[in-house]
Amino acid sequence: MLPWLTGAWALILYAPIESGIKVHLIHLAAWIFGGMFVLVAAFAWFNPRNLLYGEAGHRFERRLEFGTERRSYSSQEVQDLPPSRNPQQLKAGEEADKL
Repeated sequence: MLPWLTGAWALILYAPIESGIKVHLIHLAAWIFGGMFVLVAAFAWFNPRNLLYGEAGHRFERRLEFGTERRSYSSQEVQDLPPSRNPQQLKAGEEADKL
């Protein structure tokens, strides 16, 4: 959002319009940015869990509701599961283009 706001301000400043209109447009852009900030802050306040993980985490948490999992596992059963690794995961310092 910040690059878009900066770009909008640059366009407004260099636009061939009256300076009074420029001031009003810059204030409008700042209010829009502030409104977006308030909306995201309210969303984070009321739904903080939704900002922590993406679709995979959401699906994992709601797997019983979606019908993809038939039963829930106890914490002991989860601890007893064998460890697994993602074969496509990069190691520290390894670049993606070396694959």
